[in-house]
Order: sequence, then C-alpha cells, then structure tokens
Amino acid sequence: MCCLIAELRKKKKPFAVIISNEIKGTLYSIVYKDCYIRVMDMKGIEINYFLDMRKEMEFIGRHQIGSIWEYKNFKRQMSSSTKHNFLIRHQIIKGEYI
Repeated sequence: MCCLIAELRKKKKPFAVIISNEIKGTLYSIVYKDCYIRVMDMKGIEINYFLDMRKEMEFIGRHQIGSIWEYKNFKRQMSSSTKHNFLIRHQIIKGEYI
C-alpha cells in the first residue's frame, strides 16, 4: 500500500483527516470506512499528498487541540450504528446509544 489517501481518493471513498496538536508535535490521522471505521496515523508521503489535495477537501472546523478536514461528506456517509460501534470500541462512550 503506497499511499492510503491516494487509493481512497482514486476509489472516491469518503474519508476525513484529523490534525491534532500534541505535546510532541502535530499528528495527522486518517479516518475511513472499510467494513467498519478505521483510524491510521499518516506518515510523510501521505501528509504531503494531503497538503497538496487540501483544496478538494472541506474544512470542518478548528478547535484548540486541532482541526478536521473531510472528503466527500465523510460524516454523512456513516450510518448511526457504525459511528456508535466505533465510539464503543475506542471507549469514547460506555454503552449509551447516540
């Protein structure tokens, strides 16, 4: 897998990029759906690819701890059950339904 972001864009699959400001620096992560929601840290070539294609993405918002960029309405493409399972799996919520 050369560049995940390039593959997702070529297949026209929705994804989001989260830029978080950590203590040790800036962390870029990609969130996409592959049967269930996956999150992967991005490395050099993918970060450069993202920075080059950023004009095709929608800026969702900037927060104190980072910002979110979305490609092809990623949030709208996810069903409520998929989002709920992701939040449970990563222990963001403890079982109540969103």
